Amino acid sequence: MYMPSLVLYAPMMARIKHDALIANLEAINFIGQPVAQETYLSGKDFFKYLSFLGCAPNLALNPDESEQYLRIVTPQLAQPKLFFSPRAKPPLCLPCKAPIEDWKTSIDQTNKGSIQCQHCSEKSNIDALNLRKRACYTQHLIQIMPVFESEAVPTESLFSAFEKQLHYAFKLAYI
Repeated sequence: MYMPSLVLYAPMMARIKHDALIANLEAINFIGQPVAQETYLSGKDFFKYLSFLGCAPNLALNPDESEQYLRIVTPQLAQPKLFFSPRAKPPLCLPCKAPIEDWKTSIDQTNKGSIQCQHCSEKSNIDALNLRKRACYTQHLIQIMPVFESEAVPTESLFSAFEKQLHYAFKLAYI
C-alpha cells in the first residue's frame, strides 16, 4: 500500500554505515522505540526537527491509534535505489533540455547512477538532474510517513546534525 513520505537522503556517493545513521538519529532523539525492523516511532525531540503544516498536527503517533500512524523507516540498502512519487515528472536532459522519458528504468547502476538521454545520447548523473523534490536516488535514507508533499519541512538544525555527525549534506524529497 502506497503511503506518502518525506524522505531525507544522503548523496549517492555517500559512505555511511547504517549503524552510524541509526545512532545519530537516536542521539538527537529523532527516533524513538522500534516497532518493526527498520521502523521507529518518533523520538521525544522529533518535532524539534520537523515543522508540520496544515492538518498534520492531527497525526496519530503510535500504532494503537491508527494504521496511518507516524513512523520513521530507515531501510538498509546494499546499493543505491530510485525512490519516486507517483507525481514525479521526467527530468530534463542537461545538454539538450529534452525530457528523459524512461528515467525510472534506465539508471545505469554500473556507471554511478548515470542516465542516457534518448534524444541526444548524452549521459547525465542522476544527482545532477532536477528531480523537483519528487524523487531521489540513494543508498542512505530516512523515510517519514505518512507525510504529504510539502506538509512537513525539516529544520536547518536537523540538516546540520546530519552533516556534523555523518559528514554529508542531506537533501529532501516527497515520494
